[in-house]
Amino acid sequence: MVKSWEEATLRYYYQGLTWGEYPRRIMERLADAAKGCRSLLDICSGPGAFALYGLQQGWETTAVDLSPTALAALKQQALRYPQARFRSIYGDFLDIPLQRADLAVAACCFYEQMASRTALDKIIASAQQLALFVQHDDFHQPEFLARLLPAEQWQAPQRKNNYPIEEQLLSLAAEHGLQLHQDRLECDFGCLYDPQDELLLEFVRRKSGIADRQLLRRHLQNIAITRDGQPWLPNPRLFRLFWISCC
Repeated sequence: MVKSWEEATLRYYYQGLTWGEYPRRIMERLADAAKGCRSLLDICSGPGAFALYGLQQGWETTAVDLSPTALAALKQQALRYPQARFRSIYGDFLDIPLQRADLAVAACCFYEQMASRTALDKIIASAQQLALFVQHDDFHQPEFLARLLPAEQWQAPQRKNNYPIEEQLLSLAAEHGLQLHQDRLECDFGCLYDPQDELLLEFVRRKSGIADRQLLRRHLQNIAITRDGQPWLPNPRLFRLFWISCC
């Protein structure tokens, strides 16, 4: 299953990484567990939130994904970090033999096959020090604070990549003689606000489930704030974290 990424809207994703909190707050939470990491494997990376975090740290970083659009965008972003070694791999993680990394991370990619015992075990085996699994914990809530509106004014998202993994991870950790750690964390993964940007309006419409465009315009005006001197649309998302220290 390939997540569809569009070149025209990837700018909002990267704005979220630059001015937002994802995945920075997650990695801050795992600072002790990730201490000493020097390499990162971003599994089903999409446009590469965690891969770019690794590059910012100067780590050797590998991203694997089935979307050529996402990988092309990530490779362009990676040019900003010439001091770090980066490679992208197009293909199915389950079919590719990969060199292990200190940190192996799989985030928001657990469709049925990737949530299987085989896939989760391969992710753990790919980590020399730390295996990190990230899932949405508010998966049936709309984005960009649409839940502040009456329920009849937005439609809950239909997503298929949040299969439960906790039970499988507990079993696998026990088999390997390792401990599974868990936490929940909110990160603002919003984007810059331009009320004249029609593409932004369409992007947020799909994310928020607000079909009425006039209602959506008013909603965005109401929630817009200023962040680091920039007009900003907040998009707080709750994530569930699982991690296993493999050493």
